[in-house]
Amino acid sequence: MNQLENRVELELADFVTKVISDVFAGVAVSVAEQARRRSEILQCASLDLREYAQRHICEEQLVQELAALFPCKDDEHPHAIFAGSPYQPKRDNAEESPPVFKLIGLRLDENDYFKNKESGFLLNAEGIKKILTGVRFRIATVQRETLRAMVKEGLPGIVVDSGKVLAKVTFALSDGKATVPLPFTGDSAAALKSGEVKTDTEPTELKPETLTATFDKTLPANLVKRLSPELKLVVKQANENASHLSSKTGHAYGEVEITFKTVN
Repeated sequence: MNQLENRVELELADFVTKVISDVFAGVAVSVAEQARRRSEILQCASLDLREYAQRHICEEQLVQELAALFPCKDDEHPHAIFAGSPYQPKRDNAEESPPVFKLIGLRLDENDYFKNKESGFLLNAEGIKKILTGVRFRIATVQRETLRAMVKEGLPGIVVDSGKVLAKVTFALSDGKATVPLPFTGDSAAALKSGEVKTDTEPTELKPETLTATFDKTLPANLVKRLSPELKLVVKQANENASHLSSKTGHAYGEVEITFKTVN
């Protein structure tokens, strides 16, 4: 079922009130959310490196960085830093491989690897832990320094100082029991009073140049109240294509435009 068929009718004043209230709520929530995020950025930027790394560097980020720094030749491991992975310490006749010191500035010692008679030097658990910590700190350093640079330059903020809301609606008259489409005529008033509502008029699109003339002719001042104190002008949200309006509805089709300005 088309969602537009479920739209409820509201009195014009209630509809405008609802729109303004929703706009105010949206602006207020946006301001509060910006303040919350600004506070979070300031708090993160003030953390020491170890605490920032523990709180904000997840395992997925760590694995991605390790894969970029230490790619693995086989498909069994996402990167070349794992228990028992080959490692060549720096010697007079050999360069360090993987180049841990060159890439992350960490120098491993003899307690971080062991020698296997068949495979040569291999990383042990202590060495792997050191490398993972070093890479985590590397990521944290970049992120934290970026946040500190943002704070130093001034955190941006979006302020809604003015705007416009345009709502497409259909207009009708209602006594709470039945609804008479607009344009409103004497026959329509009689039909509403008698309970025989006629809906055979064609849809009418209200344009700025015809809106005043239409209402001057069909709805002179206080006509609604003089016809029946219970009659009220109601609106129902429409869509841009007005595909839900058929020739049987006869509802006047127009727009409600609300221009607002933020005042502190």
